[in-house]
Amino acid sequence: PWVGNIAVGKKTAEIRSRRIKPMGDILICSAQLPFEGIGRYHFNNNKRCQPDGMNNICDIYGHAIAVVNWYDTVIFTKYLAEAACFDPARWPFEFYTINEIETTSTWAWMFKNARLIKHFPVKGKQGFFEVDDSLIEFI
Repeated sequence: PWVGNIAVGKKTAEIRSRRIKPMGDILICSAQLPFEGIGRYHFNNNKRCQPDGMNNICDIYGHAIAVVNWYDTVIFTKYLAEAACFDPARWPFEFYTINEIETTSTWAWMFKNARLIKHFPVKGKQGFFEVDDSLIEFI
């Protein structure tokens, strides 16, 4: 539900349960429907989609909206809470210590160089899927 913050470069860490090798430039797509009943993570997001007066990408569902560079996958630590748009004071994860750094068993997919595109509808699925590159038009 916070894909808009990724699209405008405010959310540069995506919290995930698995470590995957970075894939370079990837297309970011919004969910088909607004997320309701998101549970414990909902109240921890301290920076709801705030697109700085750009296209209101926060209200666009079922569309491809941006390309970002996925450049790294790292262990998610409290130090990355702001990059993930989480309020570290309301930390929802169990954590442990590795080399004196508090961390979870969770991963952060690190993004940079977000570029908005002319959004277009996608019939996607959870996870990774292919989209024809000819549909991507940067704005």
